[in-house]
Formats: sequence, C-alpha cells, structure tokens
Amino acid sequence: VEEYSIISGIGVSYENDEYEVTFEIYKENNGETTNLTAITKSAKGRTLSHAISNLSKIMYKQPYLNHCLILLFDKNIMEQKLDETLNYFIHDVRIRSSCYLIVSEDLTPKELLEKSKELNYVVSYSLYKQIEHKPSIVGIWSKSNFDFILNERIDKNGIIILPTVKYDNDFDIKGAYAIKNENEIYYLTPEEILVIQFF
Repeated sequence: VEEYSIISGIGVSYENDEYEVTFEIYKENNGETTNLTAITKSAKGRTLSHAISNLSKIMYKQPYLNHCLILLFDKNIMEQKLDETLNYFIHDVRIRSSCYLIVSEDLTPKELLEKSKELNYVVSYSLYKQIEHKPSIVGIWSKSNFDFILNERIDKNGIIILPTVKYDNDFDIKGAYAIKNENEIYYLTPEEILVIQFF
C-alpha cells in the first residue's frame, strides 16, 4: 500500500476535443491512508488514455484504482462519449465492478471532487453512501452499478440509469438519466425515479 495512492473517485469531462481526468485520492496522515480527507490531481489529454497517462506521470505514487467508489462524468461525456469512455474502463482491470456511475449536472467533475478541500471529507465516499442509502433513490442503486451498466450496454436494447448530482452548499443526488441504445437519453425527475424503483 505504501507504494500506491488509493483512488476513491474518478472524474471525467470532455470539452474542446480534450478529456480531463481527476483522481480523488485518500489523503495520507503520518504515512497512513485515511478515509476522512482527500486531495485531488488532474490532467488533460486528447484521448482518455492520454489524460490518465498524463495524470499518472504527475503523481508521486502509482494510482491504485481497485478501491474506486465513483466514476463521475460530465454531461458531454454522457451525450457524446459514453460508449468510448465505458469501453476504456471495461478493459481496465483495476476498476472494480461495484463502483457507481454518476453525472454531474452543474459543476465539472474536477470542480465537484475538489470540494473535498473546503468540506474536509471525501466527496466520492459521500456520494457512494448517498446512492446506497438515500430513501428516494435507493431503488436505482443497482441500475447505476458499473457491472450492471456493462451488461446493459452489451444488450443493445438495455436501459441504464445514471443518477445526477448537483451542488448547493452540499451534494444532492435527485434526478437521473435513462439511456437506451446509444443516443436515446431521457431525464428522470425524482418523482419518476420513485416509480422506476418498483420495476
């Protein structure tokens, strides 16, 4: 563990033909990793692979992705680069199949993960707990699970659900996007999510 930086969340955005990848990293305290606080590192690249490679180069330790809880996308990724991005992470054996995919509605993934500095807690861990335990969305947690989404993408008629997060002094997961095939995207209100939970 001493040779690695433990990654709790990964943010991916796409703008001006360029990817930006942000790692939220559990902060070390006297040589011990703690889940109480985090730091972030970011880098850009023309491809997702380039961006992650550039990010790895500026890190003091090798990134350890197997404990990643959240993959956080911006709306450009969801609307333009979802399959390409998912395909990259499908083939990265370091990503655990139990992590969740979320879309950031207002802030970029980098801006959202950097909130850990002022809030003094691990943003991705907070989002992870909210997905699993918030009563209004708890029924869709299995549908935003990475493993479930991969299986649904294999089935061209499958539908995946990506919860959305907004920031207003704190993080709130309310709505979600339902995505069918590769280009049918529907926004779900909190009320509609409540209905979906029973199917």
